[in-house]
Amino acid sequence: MQKIILSVFIISLGACSSSVSQTKTVSKESVYTAGLYFGSICCGTVSDDFVKPFVVDFNKSHETAIAADKAAGCGKEGEFMILFRSSKTGQINDQFEKALMILVEKTNAENKVSNSSSGYINLVKDVQTTSLGHCRLGITELF
Repeated sequence: MQKIILSVFIISLGACSSSVSQTKTVSKESVYTAGLYFGSICCGTVSDDFVKPFVVDFNKSHETAIAADKAAGCGKEGEFMILFRSSKTGQINDQFEKALMILVEKTNAENKVSNSSSGYINLVKDVQTTSLGHCRLGITELF
């Protein structure tokens, strides 16, 4: 009986450690340049399929390397954030934020027309990881 309980305990620890290893470790002092909050009105969030192609195109056209992480489990209906980080500062980040804001406004307008029960997207600037404690699934590297 003790061997069975010990075996179950060891297997449980293995499962927990494998799920923890998928989460990117982020120091508490980390600040992301910008973030997109995918909220929910009643029936879940909108798709984030448009984000990666936008960032890839921006990186190519501006010769930069903006990357993204995802903070998941930020609400009851699947709310999440996509957080952007860049080694460059200044003008590139300002251009990125302006282009991102235009994209968010366009996407929200399209979603409002096509599906009124889908969620919304908000642009958030200078996101500190300490403010993401409510995102219970942690932060993982997206691209």
